[in-house]
Formats: sequence, structure tokens, C-alpha cells
Amino acid sequence: MLGYLTFIYLAVFIYELFPSGNLAQDLPGIGLPLLFGLGYYLLWKRLEGLAGIILILWYAAIWLIEIMIVGNNFEDIPAPGILALFLGILLIIYRLGARKRQRENISSDESDPGGE
Repeated sequence: MLGYLTFIYLAVFIYELFPSGNLAQDLPGIGLPLLFGLGYYLLWKRLEGLAGIILILWYAAIWLIEIMIVGNNFEDIPAPGILALFLGILLIIYRLGARKRQRENISSDESDPGGE
């Protein structure tokens, strides 16, 4: 319960940092931290594949926001999010490897019914 209240408090705090009143302008400042928090929460719940996808989407959203802000002067990658991108890729690779190991274990159990 305390975690949910903390999450709501942080969402309100982040919203207060963007007092323009225009939701379209404030949405990236609200949505990006919430999207990252969702990815982190999914990682905490051991849903590695979904967490990896969310973190990669978060990095793509940061990239698009930076292009919208900087415009034609965009020359670099968004460096603060690069670690989340790498983490997302590694989580997806880990999940695919775990799924492959599960399939191999199931197929080996089915092929050896005597347990020997």
C-alpha cells in the first residue's frame, strides 16, 4: 500500500514541475518517468521480457522527445537513457534464453518417460 501511495505522490510531484496547464506539453514530463517506473516494476515482478520491451520503448520515446526539442541540431544520442536501452536488450535476450531452456527441459522430460 505504501508503494502505491509513494508512486501517486511522485506522479503528482512530477506533474507540479510542469505547471503550464497544457497537458500536451506536460505529457512527456509525466509519461516518461511513469513509463520507466512501469518497466522497473515489471522487472521487479520478474517479467523480464515485458520489462525489456518497456525500457526500449522508453528510450525510443526519449529519442523522439529530444528530436522534437532540438530539431535540426540533433547530432547525438540521448546519453542518459543508453543504459536503460542496454538493460532492455539484455533482459529480452535473457528471457528468450530462459524460454529456450524451458522448452529443452520439457522436451527432454517427454522423451524420457522412465526418468532414466
